[in-house]
Amino acid sequence: MSGLLYQLREDFPNRLRLTRANSVTNFSTVVHFGVRGTPTLFLFHKGRQVKRWNGRVDVEDLYAQIESVLDEAHGESKQ
Repeated sequence: MSGLLYQLREDFPNRLRLTRANSVTNFSTVVHFGVRGTPTLFLFHKGRQVKRWNGRVDVEDLYAQIESVLDEAHGESKQ
């Protein structure tokens, strides 16, 4: 999973903020978001969760969802 996160950081420079949380040391965060297994990925836009992936990630779907949210955000900033 770490490799994928590093790749996302390279592919979306200055457009995407990535963070990781250790499920043992950040247990309150795990409970807050209802994480039941790892890995779990969340995509947020303007503080709202827009997508969640549990377990194995379809990389094409992940990239498509990120592009969609970033394109939407870019369109909003032009208005």
